[in-house]
Amino acid sequence: MSDLSAALPSRARAADLDAIRLIGIAAVVVGHVWTSGPFTDALFAWHVPVFFILTGYLWKPGRTVRDEITRRSKTLLVPYVAWLAVISVAFASVEYLRGGSLPVEALRNAVYGGAFAVRPYSAFWFVPVLFFTAVLCRWLERFPAWVAWIIAGLGLAASVIAGEVMARTPLGIALAVPCLVFVLVGRALPAMVPRVRYRTAVGVGLVLAGVALTVGGAVRPLNMKDGDFGTVALSVVNASAMSLGLILVFAALYRGVGPAVNRLTIRLASAGLVVVLTHAFFLYLLNTPASGAILDAVVALAVPFALALLVLRSPLRRWLVG
Repeated sequence: MSDLSAALPSRARAADLDAIRLIGIAAVVVGHVWTSGPFTDALFAWHVPVFFILTGYLWKPGRTVRDEITRRSKTLLVPYVAWLAVISVAFASVEYLRGGSLPVEALRNAVYGGAFAVRPYSAFWFVPVLFFTAVLCRWLERFPAWVAWIIAGLGLAASVIAGEVMARTPLGIALAVPCLVFVLVGRALPAMVPRVRYRTAVGVGLVLAGVALTVGGAVRPLNMKDGDFGTVALSVVNASAMSLGLILVFAALYRGVGPAVNRLTIRLASAGLVVVLTHAFFLYLLNTPASGAILDAVVALAVPFALALLVLRSPLRRWLVG
């Protein structure tokens, strides 16, 4: 996610950013196991925005729109379509073996995407929305920078009035406009980070403050899948600040780690998209309740990661990993 397998432009892949991806993936899974409560609210405050922000943070200016579409199709859309097919076959098979009928409506909703894609497709909405957001951001490069910010602001304003409608567009395509703000924030951060003094302390402070504001009720969490961007403006600022905090903290944490930890982090993050797209299927198999279960969370993380690492070693990686 961001892309999950994207490399840093013009330099070696950064394990600290991959570590943030892994934390974000774990947060997404946990947020689908326990669907309510203060802990879940704290996760929803940042766990999806951070992937859009990392997309902007790793942005490489100067590519054409066609190049952007080609690259993002390979890393996002190809595995999206592949896993949509695989999980749909598995889903229909399980329903048949359980004595049910073919889940035609659920399959149709999964293909339509957006807010209609529910378990076992819970996180599928994210992939095409990230794709459309990246392409929109690339197309807007031809205009002065303020144009993109205005469009993103208008998208956020529209989400206040019609967020639910935007989430119900095919593949959630309308959500790309308000989501653009996070990519733009990410693009601005590389110039900001070097100016921050006491980065570890500032990073921890930003994360803890964001959690406190969310859990305390001062700022609502985001549910971007449903077109809900939280408290007007404040939730976006809070998510952006928490993401910056994570970037600062993990840059410090990974400054002294050895190559083995770096390699492991990068390897696991390379498999991340598989986990994002498959974990909800295992929650479906386990019939995980909204109240959650620790064992279910472990299974929904461990099994998809094991599956992903196997896929990485197979000829199918091009189609299933990106």
